[in-house]
This record gives sequence, C-alpha cells and structure tokens, in this order.
Amino acid sequence: MKKKTNLILILISLLIFITFAILIKTNNISYFDNTIYNLVTTYKNDYITIFFKTITFFCSSYFLISIIIISLLTLKRDKIGIKITINIIICVLLNTLLKALFKRPRPVGIYLIKENGFSFPSGHSMASLSCYGFFIHLINKKDISKFKKLLLTIILSLIIILIGISRIYLGVHYASDVMAGFALSFAHLMTYLLYYKKIG
Repeated sequence: MKKKTNLILILISLLIFITFAILIKTNNISYFDNTIYNLVTTYKNDYITIFFKTITFFCSSYFLISIIIISLLTLKRDKIGIKITINIIICVLLNTLLKALFKRPRPVGIYLIKENGFSFPSGHSMASLSCYGFFIHLINKKDISKFKKLLLTIILSLIIILIGISRIYLGVHYASDVMAGFALSFAHLMTYLLYYKKIG
C-alpha cells in the first residue's frame, strides 16, 4: 500500500514538472512568474536580502560538498554516507542534464547575486529538497522522541521552502524554475527511497 502511494506521488510530481515544462516551452508562464516575484519581493529591503543570501548558501555547491565529505567520514553505518552522496550526485546530474536540454535563460536585470548557467529547473530547489528531504527520512527512522522528529522535520522543511523562495527573491530564478525543481526533486527522492536500501 505504501509503495503504491509513493508511486502515485511520484506520478503526480512528474506531471507537475511536465506541466511547467510545457508552459515554459510555449511561453505561457510569464503571468505566473511575475505574480510570484512581485509577491515575494513586496517588502524587499537590505535585511531581508541579507537573510536570503545567507539562506541560499545552505544549498550552494560548497555547502553540498561539505555535506558529502562530512557524511562519508562520519555516517559509515549502513553506508548512510555513501547513500547521501549518491542521492546528491544523481540530483545534480539530473539538474545539469535538464538545464542543458531546456536552455532557459535566467531572469535579466533583477538579480541581487550573480549566477551562471541556465535557469530551468532550479538547481538549488532540486538539491535542497533531495538532500534535506533525505535527512528528514533518516531522522524519522531514528529511535528518538516524536517531538524531536517533528521539530527537526519542521526546521528542515522550512529550510527547503526558504531556499526556494530565496532563489526567486534574489532574482536568479523564475518561480516556475523553483516549483518545477521541487516537483522533479520530490519525484527523484521518492524513487530513490524506494530503492536506496539496495545500494551497497
């Protein structure tokens, strides 16, 4: 039953991603992107900008590499460190492939930080949900109190959401890049969780 539910969630996520991809290819997404950007930046100021620049760092390539190194060195039981690494690598490779396929330019003239490469789907959104979502899974498998599980799950979920918002606020991604990235990454993560026990 659980596997069937997971497969349904994977299918729904893929359909959401495909919908965004079609809308982008047919240039029917501008209103959505502009509306979300205006909403996110309604109260733009220096303090919020600093906050989102800090938040977005928690899914930068440097931070992800640090997570991989620390995981490989410290989480050796059941090869958890290896499984975390493989999860991140698959997600990054998938994002790189899709960016090369869609070649969507980044937003012009609104960015608060400099980013290179294409825009769709958002790499930060994909990596944050895949990485921190996997941590949520691991935490909920641990023998700790329900309160700690709930607290850590809420914190990591907020980090994922805020990283997505930061990419829109900082003007380096369209909202559709972020939403599609989350949808595809969720599908990837759910698929990975179905098979990761077989790794190693």
